[in-house]
Amino acid sequence: FAVLPMGFKWSLYWVQEANTRLAEQDTQLVPERRLGEVGASFFVGPSEGPLHYIYVDNVGVLGEDQEEVQLQKDLAKRTLEKEGLETHDDEDSSPFAEMLGVSMNGEKGMARTTEKRYWRLYLTLGWILAKGKASGEMMESVVGHLTFTFMLKRCLLSVLSSCYVFCRQVRGRSEELW
Repeated sequence: FAVLPMGFKWSLYWVQEANTRLAEQDTQLVPERRLGEVGASFFVGPSEGPLHYIYVDNVGVLGEDQEEVQLQKDLAKRTLEKEGLETHDDEDSSPFAEMLGVSMNGEKGMARTTEKRYWRLYLTLGWILAKGKASGEMMESVVGHLTFTFMLKRCLLSVLSSCYVFCRQVRGRSEELW
């Protein structure tokens, strides 16, 4: 195949795996320091080496040594582009960054939802609550955005359990919210 077939459930997974392994080939980025949806929490410190993630066509490198972060990001980006894979959202190394809807403040050691993402979610929730009803599919979309946002403070994820029940029970129609 030159491309993965449309509708193939595993397409994103295979693209993600291929891009990640390629980016780690010619760099000092190691799988043990890869940020992902599963695994342990990480400490960012000079002796630990940089953390990294590849999300489809985004390369992110986090660490305390600004020069090292820049070097590893540039190497990963160059490796992907050498194979014909374009990347985007390229920013130089900085203590402050926005990536994938998350605003990072390296000086304070903080991560939070970007203002843009926060306000979109806030206004959407306000609209649904004012309307008083929603379809299961609409709530699934909102729950997806909430899940992404709540990953920054994982204890909030437990709040969504009754939303999952609503989404399953109200498939294909709109119904009053609890």
